[in-house]
Amino acid sequence: MFLRAFHSMPAASISPAFIALHSHRSEVLADTLTGWLRAHPLDPLESEVVLVQSNGMAEWIKIELTRQGGVCTATRVELT
Repeated sequence: MFLRAFHSMPAASISPAFIALHSHRSEVLADTLTGWLRAHPLDPLESEVVLVQSNGMAEWIKIELTRQGGVCTATRVELT
């Protein structure tokens, strides 16, 4: 499923699967990802995988997930 995130998308409208999000505004991506993770919590001991294009984006998305959710655990942020 490919989605274009130009404005904040309602997280409930995104179904669980492989999702590719892109935007010219990284804060929109972080908000959409955080909303989706909140709406679709994982089972215990499962981990979420987030693919990014650079080390800088990996660090930034971990910081944003922590800032918005209070903690960022069981999330692997990896380079594509």
